[in-house]
This record gives sequence, C-alpha cells and structure tokens, in this order.
Amino acid sequence: MLNWTESPEIHSGAIHARFDRRAAERAIRDRIGDWRYDALREEGGWQGQAPLLRIPLDAAPDATTQAWLSEWATVIKLPLLPSVRSQVVRELREFDPVLLLFLRHIESVRLEVDGDVWHVMRHRRSDREVVLRDARGKERRYWLARRAVDVAPDEGAKGDRAEVAAAFALDRGSGESQRTWFNFFPVRNAPAPFSGVLLHATFLLKPDRDALDESEPEFHWRLADALGAFLAEEAIPAMAAAHGPACLRLLEPRDEGTAHVREINERLRRHVAESAFVPSLNGALASPSALWLYCDELAKLLDQGEGVAAVVEAGGETR
Repeated sequence: MLNWTESPEIHSGAIHARFDRRAAERAIRDRIGDWRYDALREEGGWQGQAPLLRIPLDAAPDATTQAWLSEWATVIKLPLLPSVRSQVVRELREFDPVLLLFLRHIESVRLEVDGDVWHVMRHRRSDREVVLRDARGKERRYWLARRAVDVAPDEGAKGDRAEVAAAFALDRGSGESQRTWFNFFPVRNAPAPFSGVLLHATFLLKPDRDALDESEPEFHWRLADALGAFLAEEAIPAMAAAHGPACLRLLEPRDEGTAHVREINERLRRHVAESAFVPSLNGALASPSALWLYCDELAKLLDQGEGVAAVVEAGGETR
C-alpha cells in the first residue's frame, strides 16, 4: 500500500487503523537516531524490513466511510500519491476477477477511484464450482477443489496443516483462460516448480511457528507429494471429464534448474505415474512405465489439440 499512498486507513469491525508514513519516519528517527536513519537511507533503505511500529487504532471513520461500513464488512482508504494516480487507475481497470478465485471469505470487492467504480463478485455454486462475475455482469465458471496436507516435521507433531488446491475454467470457448491452471501464488525466482498450478500453502493451524521452516526442502517435498496425489486423484480426471481427454498433453522433459527443484519434480512425477488417472481417461491409455509430467508447465496441459490424449514414454516407445 505504501507504494500508492502515505496514509492508508483500514476499517473493519472494531478495528479502525490509520498509518502515516511521515509519522512513522519520525517514530523511527526517534528510536534509532537521525544519523543512523540517514545512513540507512543512503545505503539503500530498509531492503524489505523495518522496525516494528505501533499503528494507532483510534482513527475514527468519517461520515462517508461510516456510510460505506453500513454496507461493506471492510473499507480500505488509500489517498493516492499524485505520481501514481494514473498508474493505479489503469491497474484497477485491468483487475482480473480470477484473483478472487481461491479466497474463502471475501465474496465481493468494490474499487472506486475518482468516481470510477469496478465491482467483482464470487460465489460457490456447488461443492466444486465457483462463479466469478465482473462489473459488466459477465460470469465465468471454474472448477475448484482443495485438500488439506499434513506438513508436520515428524510423525509425533500435531497442528501443522497446510492445503493444496487447483482450479480450471469450466466454460468452453476460445481464449487462454480455457487452457490454464490458475495460480494463487505466482512463483518467481524461487526454488519451486509450480508456476502453472496453484500451490496454496497457508497454514490452517500452527501453534508453534518454530516447529517447521517453510524454506526447508522437506516442507516442499511433503507438499509436492500431496499435490501429486491431488492432481492425479481429483484435478486431472475432472479436467478430462469437463473438456475431454484430448485436453491433456504430457510434456517433454526439460532443464529443471536446481537439484532441489529436480528432486521435487521427480517425486511429483513418480507419484502421478503410480496413480490411477491415466487409465481413467476413457480407457485411452494403459498405465505407462514412465510418465513425464512437468508441473512448471501445467498451464499447457489444457492445449486443445485434436486427437492427442497424451505423449507417453513406455518401454522405449513413444505413443
């Protein structure tokens, strides 16, 4: 938010908070001293970190905000910096409702800048179907499923639960969205191969945050195994049922970067290769002895090629 404004306000339930960049600067100067603060700025700033500051919870909403709170559960006000106003308006006009797809509780978002309004909504129509509606009333339907994952560091630990989830468009028609797995957390410059598949690893219950380091390879391996089973048992069969087996195409091997990523991909391929999803494609394929499935390219799995169910290596023969 501080890239867009110097004084954001958040009003939600009993919380009324205002953060002021200039007040924060004064508080930091008082805490660490002017010379140290100026030295930090000369060295390149905080580099993503800053001292923990108290945010005042006494920012009473004005009349306009109070009126909004009678209709909305949460109101966020961002007095925009003049230097970014045109950029913000442009980005809001390009806001994609698919960003709301994996949320659990937010069902409606209204964005307003200088009288321009954008309104997007989501609702779950059934256990596996979510509908998104944009400001023009256009609806898009998606299959979405989640699965809880036990990511405890050892068998005796309790309370470490994450989840994996995946989604794809149900509506037929032209456009990239019909051939894409949607990703909640896009992975950039990180040792994870899931850029084409949602890997949702928010902890549902974590009493001891020191019990598990999310950067540890074991954490990612557990999620990779769970994601492999989830794709094989639910997501891929559902996609084949919705769009036909021709929508699936297994991809050729390619360079996967670090050993960490290669290990995760190998675990995922092995898990999927041992699963039952291949025979489920209308009996089109027998279980292959080697099945190459590259998760970082799953966006291409919905390639609408005619007459090609999959590319499989089995016994040295490619079919």
